[in-house]
Parts: sequence; C-alpha cells; structure tokens
Amino acid sequence: MPANLLLLSTADTDLLAAAEADAVAGLLAALPGANVTTLMGGVGYADVARELDTHSYDVFHYAGHARFDVLREEASGLVLADGLLTAQELAFRTHLPRLFVANACHSAATGDVRLQEQAAASRATRNLVSGVLGAGARAFVGAMWEVDDQAAATFATGLYHELVRTGGPDGGSIGDAVRRGRRQIIADHGDGQPAWAAYALYGSPWRRAW
Repeated sequence: MPANLLLLSTADTDLLAAAEADAVAGLLAALPGANVTTLMGGVGYADVARELDTHSYDVFHYAGHARFDVLREEASGLVLADGLLTAQELAFRTHLPRLFVANACHSAATGDVRLQEQAAASRATRNLVSGVLGAGARAFVGAMWEVDDQAAATFATGLYHELVRTGGPDGGSIGDAVRRGRRQIIADHGDGQPAWAAYALYGSPWRRAW
C-alpha cells in the first residue's frame, strides 16, 4: 500500500532541523511505493494549508520549533515563517494525516492539569495534541519539554527506521517506532541524555501509520 508523507522544516538557518528532514526523506524514499513531499525553509501557513486541503497524507512530520502557552493553550503551535500553526487552524483542514509527528520542543505539552480543571467548561481551549487528535488524526508524537537538537534528530532517525522496516505487509505499530526512537537516543547519546523520556505518543500504540 503506497504511503503519502509530508515533511516540513521551516527554519532557513536551522541546519539540524533541515538535516533531520533530509534524513527522514531519504529513509522514507526507500519505502516501496512511498510518495514523499518536502517543504523546506520559509514555509508559511498558506503552504501547509494548501497541502493538507488538497492531499491526503498518511504522515506529517515537522522538524523545527514550537511554542506552548500554559495559560492560553489554544495560542500554542508550530512555528512557521509567518506565525504559528495552531490546533484550531489544523482542525479546519480538509485532511489530517494518520500520524502527526511534531519533532519540536514542547510540541506535546498539555499544560497543568489544575488549569485544565479550572477551564473544563470551555472547550475552546485546545492544545496542539487534543486539537490534532480531535480533528481526526490517528496518533500524535511529540516532545513534552525542551530537547537537545542532536537528540531530536536521533529520535527521528530511529522512529522512521522502524516505520520503514515495518511498512510492509507484515505490519508494525506506531508504538514500536516510538520505542525504537527512544532507544536510539540512549544508544547514541547515553542514558544520561533525558530526551528519550520527553517523547510522548498520544493515540493507540498498536495501530499502524499506513
């Protein structure tokens, strides 16, 4: 079954993010039947909206930076060249991918549970995780806190090595891929590198990305 993948890196001067996106593109290009679309540098909201409104992707991978506002979670999002890509904006897209990977610091942050309880009556407050899943994505992978850039690239490499390996008819799960990404950080950077614990999977770990 062909896999359609959208890879996005927004920072022209962020060499590690660009290198990560290139490495992921190379890995996924090795998957038989993979269709990989890459948006690199100077990417704005209109570019992302156009892709998600006109194509149905299995995987969306973002390599860059995110901002999280604990007091106004709905104002959090992924950094684009012309602003933030928020959960509300993603919710209005025609298509959302099965697997949404936001490889950026704080992308998977969901705030202080006490603040969430205080605002329980207001469903308008939606962080990136709940917004993406609520809009129809099968799974969300991201970092709950700040992670080292090198470790982030290592996680992505491990994640997609597993997805490519298990992308055949025998299957494999998103959970397996996240576990391999975490283990790859420990293998390459040592168990003293805390980034392995920062990565969270929201959604069923037993489901496949495509």
